[in-house]
Amino acid sequence: MALADINKDSGSRLDAAARKNSQATPDENKPDVVEKIVVIFQNEEYILRTDGGDLDARNKLTGHGFTITQNGDFIFVSGPGGKGNPCGGRFMINTTGGQITKNDGPNIEENTANTNNATTEESEANGSKPGLAKSVMCNGDHLEECHGTRRIDGTHVVITASEKLTLTGLNGIVLQAGPKGDGELIMNAGTIKHVTGQMETTIGGQKTETNSESSTTQIDPRSTTAIVSSGHLSQQFLGDLKQVVTGQYELQVLGKVSVPPSGFITSLTSGINMYTLNGDMKFSTANPKSSIFATAGIEKPSLIVEPGSVSIQATSSVEIKALVKDIVLEALQKITATGKQGVEIDAGSGDVKIKGTKIYLN
Repeated sequence: MALADINKDSGSRLDAAARKNSQATPDENKPDVVEKIVVIFQNEEYILRTDGGDLDARNKLTGHGFTITQNGDFIFVSGPGGKGNPCGGRFMINTTGGQITKNDGPNIEENTANTNNATTEESEANGSKPGLAKSVMCNGDHLEECHGTRRIDGTHVVITASEKLTLTGLNGIVLQAGPKGDGELIMNAGTIKHVTGQMETTIGGQKTETNSESSTTQIDPRSTTAIVSSGHLSQQFLGDLKQVVTGQYELQVLGKVSVPPSGFITSLTSGINMYTLNGDMKFSTANPKSSIFATAGIEKPSLIVEPGSVSIQATSSVEIKALVKDIVLEALQKITATGKQGVEIDAGSGDVKIKGTKIYLN
């Protein structure tokens, strides 16, 4: 019987059954057809009837009850409850031995929140928000196993674990913020530990890190750290900077600048500019000598520093100027000045003094 006909009277069906029985021959003995049984319980009338093989047990006024169809369907309908009975219309199951449910087909469940419902009002008294559509409480472990795709869709999904939350993906875990990965992902934790065999990070925008201390240790002797930047690099230290290189150290500066300068250095002439505000600038080596080249690619040293001696050479010219005070040349043995095309000494408005035991003029 259709659910829409649960409140209808079955008088028309009785008339049809009577007409069917009237067509029987006199020799045929048919039992009387009984389609309606009225049961009075607590001053309410319940109707138990069959229609085409279906069995209905319905309330006469509200229509709540159950139906057993001929094909084996069980249909339960709860009534509206009526005025003065807000708890009416609920379907309650209370089992002391537990409940076992097995569905060979799909289980489709639809729940609608009702803030005026008595169960919702009880939940509000316990601190829940209004608009509760479904609530499940387990006084023990809750195990759910799914051999397909488990999907949870919600406007705001909150997962809270009083002790520890564990997410395990046998083939991987994907975290995506935003429909296209353009949302915001916030992680708040006292300690974050990453244990991985390989890590790749791709940042299309800006990266900003603020920390109190940073330490990086590479245990593989074959490990390599490479920084490739299409822009500029700036490092600022309020403390000291110390670098210890076990192998060789090479610094190459091409000296290309843009006009006007777009980086951190505004000078258009200096390829390398090193200066110190306090203290000396020292270069030392444990090898017999060190060389500084400024010969535009010609493999000839321009400044040679050896233990106990200094040599300055240039393919074009060497100019030494003291703009404020004197230039002092002093040697324990002798000073030799040789000019293949001449030697000029210009004292300007001052004197030229030559002292020696013997003075040779040629």
